[in-house]
Amino acid sequence: MIKSSLKTLFVILFLTCSLQAQISSAKLADVITVSTNVDSPSVMYIVNNEMYITHYFGDKITKMDYKQESPTATNVITEVDRPYGLASKGNDLYIAEYGDANRISKIDITQESATPIEVVSGDLYRPCGLAFHGNDLYIADAGKDRIVKIDITEANPTLTTVVKLPELSSPFELLVVGDELYFTQRKEQTSPSDGRLSKINLTEENFTVVDILTELYTPQGMVLYGDDLYFVESTSNTISKINITDSNPIPIVVVNTGEGSYPSRLTIKDDELFISNFFGNSIVKLKLPSLSVDEFTLNDNISIFPNPVQEDRILHIRNKGSETIVNKVEVYDAIGKILLSKESSSIESVPLPLTLNEGVYYIKITDSQNRVSTKKVYI
Repeated sequence: MIKSSLKTLFVILFLTCSLQAQISSAKLADVITVSTNVDSPSVMYIVNNEMYITHYFGDKITKMDYKQESPTATNVITEVDRPYGLASKGNDLYIAEYGDANRISKIDITQESATPIEVVSGDLYRPCGLAFHGNDLYIADAGKDRIVKIDITEANPTLTTVVKLPELSSPFELLVVGDELYFTQRKEQTSPSDGRLSKINLTEENFTVVDILTELYTPQGMVLYGDDLYFVESTSNTISKINITDSNPIPIVVVNTGEGSYPSRLTIKDDELFISNFFGNSIVKLKLPSLSVDEFTLNDNISIFPNPVQEDRILHIRNKGSETIVNKVEVYDAIGKILLSKESSSIESVPLPLTLNEGVYYIKITDSQNRVSTKKVYI
């Protein structure tokens, strides 16, 4: 079964060569290698300076001090069957065992010699992504094309089907944002570019699946940073992002991890994005633009227009908050490179460089109270 799955994955990689040629011409961020001493890494979970890593083919979970220059991974547990999902609750780390065990287990990470305890099994087939919403643990049951949940406070948790997806949808990663559950659908058995990023509202009685993005190349891991949702397309070796507040979000390629690396999962610590390269046997990272704690407060008061920008390239800024004024504006490209910085006692408009190519840019606006708002602008 595993050999067959690997064969399918390599076929998909071959079919996406033409896409790789298109992406390689884009202007992309550089990555920094954290560790190459990892075999088939997938999910990463960070506690203080320790990064826990699942090793799919190694049937184990390790941990390492990711801040060291050349970190060495040490075994946490070696008795797990194809670990492919992690979620934490208190000191307990819940594990999705994707192999023949087909179960959810857990360990106490405060124990020196952790022993897995079975939480639920039986009716699962290829569980992977995990996410908590309160005491409910949501599970991507990929082999049965569904998302299920359990209440972990129950002595003997029972599986409840949340949403049943079309055949071969293969839900993979889960991410809870407020009352919404975002999930990726790999669909690698139907078409190499048939993957999707979708969501449901957990407060609804009858869940309606909303497709946010389609035609993705084996989408897997996701992580949220501010309003930006970063996601993996494994067979195109790319990490992209969208703004989840946009009604029609446009994906922006952030980084290409290299041919054959097959990025799998993402995690963020402070302003660093960590990426596990499944076939590249490595963990890499890149630095993200810092978020301000007051960003969302100021966002409500700031508007920019016209958007898209007109031929004169003049961008006007309106501050609806009468108590402050805008005194600094910075313009960044899609990978976080600063292109323009303007400071003044009061700014109401900004002439953008005529040399900027058509595309998406980010405007960082700072007011007199040092609050920051970030806006997306189209040229």
